Amino acid sequence: APMPARFVYEPSAEAAVSFSVSYRDVAISPDGRAIAFVTSAGGQRASLQIRRIDQLESVPLRGAQPAISPFFSPDGEWIGFLDSSDLDIVRKVPVLGGPAVHLAKVPSQVLGATWASDGVVILGARQGPLFAVPEGGGEPGPVTALGTGEVDHVFPSAIPGTSVVLFVAVSSGRGTLRAQIAAVDRSSGRTERLKITGLHPQYVSTGHII
Repeated sequence: APMPARFVYEPSAEAAVSFSVSYRDVAISPDGRAIAFVTSAGGQRASLQIRRIDQLESVPLRGAQPAISPFFSPDGEWIGFLDSSDLDIVRKVPVLGGPAVHLAKVPSQVLGATWASDGVVILGARQGPLFAVPEGGGEPGPVTALGTGEVDHVFPSAIPGTSVVLFVAVSSGRGTLRAQIAAVDRSSGRTERLKITGLHPQYVSTGHII
C-alpha cells in the first residue's frame, strides 16, 4: 500500500478557502494527488482552484467560474461542479481546465453530487429524491423514492467499484428535521436506512463510513 502523505497547505489571501454548511467545498482526486477547492474573494464565492501535491501553489481552474461543490470523476480527468449562480445546474470541466460542459438541470436545488465508477453522476436535490445523469450529460432520472415523512435525499457519495450510493434522508416531523444516513443499491433499487444520524457520509477503504 502507498505511504500516506501529510502536509499543511496555507492558501493565499487571494485564494482563501470558502466553507459552507450545505456544500462540500473541498474535493480530493481519487489518486490523492490533487485538491480542488472553492475560493472566496471579498467575502463572495469566486471560483474553483486546484492544487497538486507536487506543486507549491494552487491555480484557478479555467472554465469553472462561478462554481461550488466540486467532485472528481473516477479517473481524475474531470471535475464536476454546481453553477453558483444557478444551483439546479451541474457542469463538468477538464482537470487541466477548458470549456465547461453542461451535464444536467435538476428540478430543484442540487445538494451534493458524486461520480460513480460506471460513469453515472448522482445528484441530491432539495425536496426530492436522488437523481442520476450520464457523465456525458442528459435528462436526470430518479434513483430513489422519498419514504414516509421524508422531504429530501441529499449529499450522495458513491462507493467505488460498486453500485451502492450513500446519502442522507431528511425527514420532517413535529417542526423538526432529522437527517439519517442511508444507502441505495442502484442495480436492485433497494434502499436501506442505516439508523445513523449525520450528514455528508463518506466510505473509506477500511470498510467504514465517516
